[in-house]
Order: sequence, then structure tokens, then C-alpha cells
Amino acid sequence: PRCVSTANLNDPFFERRDVNFILDETTNAMFEDKEVNYVTVNVRKVRSSGNNFSSRFTIEKKNLGERAHVTYARGDDKNTDEPEYQTQWSFSGGYVYPKNPAWQKASFEGNPLAAPLRKRKVEFQTDIDKLKEAKIVRAQLQLRFKKLGEEREMTLPISSRTRLRRSAVLSMSERVCRFASLMFAMGLL
Repeated sequence: PRCVSTANLNDPFFERRDVNFILDETTNAMFEDKEVNYVTVNVRKVRSSGNNFSSRFTIEKKNLGERAHVTYARGDDKNTDEPEYQTQWSFSGGYVYPKNPAWQKASFEGNPLAAPLRKRKVEFQTDIDKLKEAKIVRAQLQLRFKKLGEEREMTLPISSRTRLRRSAVLSMSERVCRFASLMFAMGLL
């Protein structure tokens, strides 16, 4: 009987490759600000023979700074296509986006993960003296903006005790607010 065997470990059958994922800095900050709860990443690779490869992992705040990757074992796969991945984000308030994530081509070297939201600073100014002259007791700025495919609204109040400049930091999906209006309450100050 044959008790000793030789295996060529340089054979492509034994090749393993890591598919790496890197959170961008803005997304790291959103984890710290508790805007993002987690992101789930699904990875798949269609093989020319045998079972297709699939794996998944989740990045939470406690995993920040750790290497995020999956290891793909080539086996008998002759298909040279790179793997694909999809991401699904969980945001504060119980929002999960997107509901049905699309598959994207992955790179073995590195795949950046960026949340589908960006923080935008909206500033407006008012002259309290002019409001007093016009006998305006209170005013409020109403902003409407898109966030995760839904229109949201935020109201910023102004009164005689308000500073001349107000600002709000919004997390929104698109660059521009869809609508801004200023409402006034008339009366004696």
C-alpha cells in the first residue's frame, strides 16, 4: 500500500485570496455619532464547477478598526471573474437601506464601503432687530430633504433670544434641500 503522497501546494486548486473591505472616514464618524448601527456585506463568486462561493459579515461600532475581509478558496474554479458584493445599512431609528441591495463587482485588493448618506451643514442668517421692527415674535425655518429615499422635514426656530446665525447638520442622501420656507408669527415683542 502507498503510505506517502506528494501534493503540489503551488497548484491553483489550493489558491486562496482575500476580498478586503475598507470603511471610509466619513462612515467611521457616522458610527461614532450613532447615525449608523451596522452594515452587512454579502459576498458571492460564481464558480465554473462545484458549489458557488458565498459569505457574509457585519461591521458594527465595536468592530471599527478591524480588518474586514472574506477568504475565497479557488478550488477547481476556472472562472476568472471577480467576486460580487452587496451592502445593506442599518441606521438609527430602525431604517434599513436599501431593502433589496444590488450586487456590485468586487476587487480582491480593496473595496471601499461608504454609507449612502453624507452630513451637510445648512446655515441661515437673520437680523433680530429687523424682525423686531416688523413686529415678528417668532420665526422658524422649515427644511425638507431626502434621506434614504424618503422626504424628511426639520424645523429650526428663531426668536429674539436666538443668535443671528443658526445652523443644522443634516444627514441626507442628496446634496440639496428640496424645500426651505420661513414662517413668521406676528405680535408684539
